[in-house]
Amino acid sequence: MKAASALLAPLLAVLVGCGSLDAAPVPLAGDLLSAPTALNLSGRLLRVDAAPRLEGAALGVGVRLQAGQALPRVTPLAVYMVTRNGVWTAPLRLNPARRCAGAPCLSAQARGRGEGVRSGETVQVVVQLKDPRGRRLWLRDPQATVGGPSLP
Repeated sequence: MKAASALLAPLLAVLVGCGSLDAAPVPLAGDLLSAPTALNLSGRLLRVDAAPRLEGAALGVGVRLQAGQALPRVTPLAVYMVTRNGVWTAPLRLNPARRCAGAPCLSAQARGRGEGVRSGETVQVVVQLKDPRGRRLWLRDPQATVGGPSLP
């Protein structure tokens, strides 16, 4: 019996460790709120500016990544918004324009249901990025106000 237990224990440990995550788990609000507000990538300081906006029952979030003269190579993947009711998330679609007000930038849009989000609410927006080496990075706009047709 002891021999069988000795053989089964490592096998069970391997099986418990198996599984697949097709997508990364949704981070908790505390994890998102600890994301940096600037990233130094290849000597360039990268920041994000977010503009969330309610349009009826839909919420749109525009983000701009800027780093001064030249942008580091990153790909925006998803946006997370920490609200008073929890965490809202949506995938990002990259806009083709590479300049914002004359400066180099990356801009992207996300859309989804705006349930529980109020116009005028102050939120924090976090963008998930991927660098050329495949690392997942987080960048936070510490204060954005949800725009919309009218304030409550």
